[in-house]
Amino acid sequence: MVAIKDVHPGLAIITIDDGSGAIIELKVGRDKGPEKSSDTNIQNLKIVSGIGYFRFRLDENIVDIGAIVKIKGTFDSFRGARQIELKRIWIINDTAEEAAAWLASATFKRDVLLHPWHLSASDRLAVDRHLAEAEMQQKKEARRIERRQQSRLQRQKKKDQKRIKYERHAERARLATEKEMNRGALI
Repeated sequence: MVAIKDVHPGLAIITIDDGSGAIIELKVGRDKGPEKSSDTNIQNLKIVSGIGYFRFRLDENIVDIGAIVKIKGTFDSFRGARQIELKRIWIINDTAEEAAAWLASATFKRDVLLHPWHLSASDRLAVDRHLAEAEMQQKKEARRIERRQQSRLQRQKKKDQKRIKYERHAERARLATEKEMNRGALI
């Protein structure tokens, strides 16, 4: 871990270095609350903050800059910069654990990511069906929103017509009253 930032009450950022000199930011979502101790959306990670201090507690151990961690997350971007939305985090206590983590990562890449992924015909049909249903739902939602807007515009149009009719009636009444008032006046 290279840096820890308290961005705002709903977000904290941990900057990590992978050993090559390249760094990436981890987004840590926080539960908002007025209390001094704020839980995150990661089960074993807790943020403790107050006036003058901001600390991470990982499995009840304080984690600070320089700690070696293993993380899992999903890629995201913010203003063109790549980030990782943190899902899981573990602390690595010694070099043996670090070597085991690197070995597990290399094994995963070799056994899973190296081989092309193929979908069977039935899997492809299921995915296509799911995409078609999602597209249909989006179209239904768009039509529903369009109908709502049309209805809102019609109500506004009726309301405007009613207001114009009322204003004309009020103007006629005002003119009639003015004519009545001016009837015996010297103009």
